[in-house]
Amino acid sequence: SFTGTTSVVNLMATGNVGIGTTLLDPVNGYIGPSYASVLRSTYTKIAKMQTSAPSQIRIVVFGDSVAGAHVSAVVAGLSDSFGSSGYGISGLGNIATGQAGGGAGMMASSGTVTIPTADFAHFPTGSGYNIAAGGCAVFGVNGGYNIANKLSLFYVQESGAGTLTLNTNKNGAGWVAGPSVNASGATLGGVLTTTMGDTGPYEIQACVTGVGPVNIFGASFENLTANGVIIYPIAGGGIDLSQVNTTPTSITAPWWAAINPDLVTFEMKENGAADLATNFPIWATNWRTANSLTDFLLIGSSPRATDDSDQIAQNLDRK
Repeated sequence: SFTGTTSVVNLMATGNVGIGTTLLDPVNGYIGPSYASVLRSTYTKIAKMQTSAPSQIRIVVFGDSVAGAHVSAVVAGLSDSFGSSGYGISGLGNIATGQAGGGAGMMASSGTVTIPTADFAHFPTGSGYNIAAGGCAVFGVNGGYNIANKLSLFYVQESGAGTLTLNTNKNGAGWVAGPSVNASGATLGGVLTTTMGDTGPYEIQACVTGVGPVNIFGASFENLTANGVIIYPIAGGGIDLSQVNTTPTSITAPWWAAINPDLVTFEMKENGAADLATNFPIWATNWRTANSLTDFLLIGSSPRATDDSDQIAQNLDRK
């Protein structure tokens, strides 16, 4: 639980925070270092790679532009140590091109595809892909094909939406029609998935037919045949937690359950993480609902101001 006076103690007792991680007591408003001995789920997966291969460590890199800017370094370091088993979503919003990498992003489109930057009613980063009927969007990893055997699209089911089809292209051989779903109905998050007989490499094409558009948060490419790290960079430039938490859990809960992270890192400037005592427990509980054993690693970021005024305010706010 992330509420009540024992929230920090409970977290530490379960081993779901790392050494030196910054922790929050939402009742007393205290943030300080934790001294839990392990990141239990993360280390368990590392051990499983040696005893029950193939296994994957599933990691979400969450935050604003500072988190997005560090994705490339995170991917490089973890992949060098444990290998790479895929990428997902890359909800990087309006982060500048070249500032982030290591995610599954849109490479091309046809028809009408719009990319909102502040649509928190559908996307926790405010950004995704609205594909009108007759439109298609092509997703790849770092501008190309990716080795994977599980390919997915994270979409929003809502009233008046069209039909979404997931097509695949194996190394330039051409598009092959895959599974479809009628995305019209009560507002819910959905995941359209196909499991391939080999690891490609593949691209994904999301096409919409019918009358209405379909909102897509992103695509994922997972290689479940080999040991490695699967990275989901879910970050958006300029976002804050109060905005993130406005996205209905009916949408995010199925997505987070499908991602099923072993570790979620959190990094956000002080303006985006303001009112942390109120907003962080809500955000973290949503992830722990998806996986009760999720580890959290909170990463401190430098203040955004050129003087120390923001840092003073931040320190006062977090005492």
